[in-house]
Amino acid sequence: MNTLVQMLIDWLKRSYLEPLVRSVKAQAAVVYLEGIKGARRVLILLCLLVFVITLVGAGLVLIPIALLIFMPWEPQTKAIVGVVVGAVYLIVPLVATLPLLSEKRWLSVTGVGDTVKKILE
Repeated sequence: MNTLVQMLIDWLKRSYLEPLVRSVKAQAAVVYLEGIKGARRVLILLCLLVFVITLVGAGLVLIPIALLIFMPWEPQTKAIVGVVVGAVYLIVPLVATLPLLSEKRWLSVTGVGDTVKKILE
């Protein structure tokens, strides 16, 4: 009787459990690879972002400084130009980052809604 039960358990294990475990392992491998791809993309984008910000920042800082130093303007005009440039330096990044940091945009880009639907099904 014991061998019959053992044979039945072995058959169930080979027929159902092992394919299920293989399927779960395959799905886990796919998720892992997608995670690695995503992390690589984020790292590349971060490096490009730092590079572009450095170049743009250097240009945005050096051009107004050169204008303020070398232009034959009166001190009041230089002060007005300096204040306007400073205001632009504050307002433009703020306006540019507001849509990028929007929660609604992040939820749509990351596909959280689809993920939640898949989990709840």
